[in-house]
Amino acid sequence: MNRNDWHYNSEIIGTNRTELTNIYNFSLPNIKRVYHLKKITIGHFNIVPILTPGHTLGSICYLIEDNLFSGDTVFIEGVGICDLKNVDELYDSIQFLKSYIPRTTLFWPGHSFGEAPGKSLDHLLKNNIYFQFKNKEHFIKFRTRHNQQNYFTFK
Repeated sequence: MNRNDWHYNSEIIGTNRTELTNIYNFSLPNIKRVYHLKKITIGHFNIVPILTPGHTLGSICYLIEDNLFSGDTVFIEGVGICDLKNVDELYDSIQFLKSYIPRTTLFWPGHSFGEAPGKSLDHLLKNNIYFQFKNKEHFIKFRTRHNQQNYFTFK
C-alpha cells in the first residue's frame, strides 16, 4: 500500500484522504464538514484538519500554528488503541504526520500517561517507539503483540 492508496478509508472518505464526511452516517445542524489539509478559520485561528485514521476511521488531528491537537491518535508516550483492521492505517497516519508537520510542532494529546503534554515532534521521534518504526509490518506486530500488560503500557 502506498500513500495514495488509503485502503478502507478511500471507499468511505474519497480518494487520497481529501474528504472527511459522514463516516458514522449521521448529520447534525450547525456541524460543518472539514476536509483533509483544507484550512479553516475560526476567529483569529487558522486550523488545518489532518485525517489520521487508526484509532477510529474518523480520527482527526488539528494543526493550529505550531501546535498539533492529536486527540486519541497520538500520545506523548505512544498511540491510541486500534483494532486489527485499522492498525495499518494508524501506521500510515503516523508516517504522514512525520512527513507533514515541522519537527518543532508541539503535540497536545487527549490523554497523558505520565509524560507532560506539549512535547515536540522531535521529542516523539526520539522517545515514542511508534514514531521510530520504518516498517509497517514491524509496527503492526508490535502494536498488536500479545504480551502487552495493557494498551497503555508503551514500552
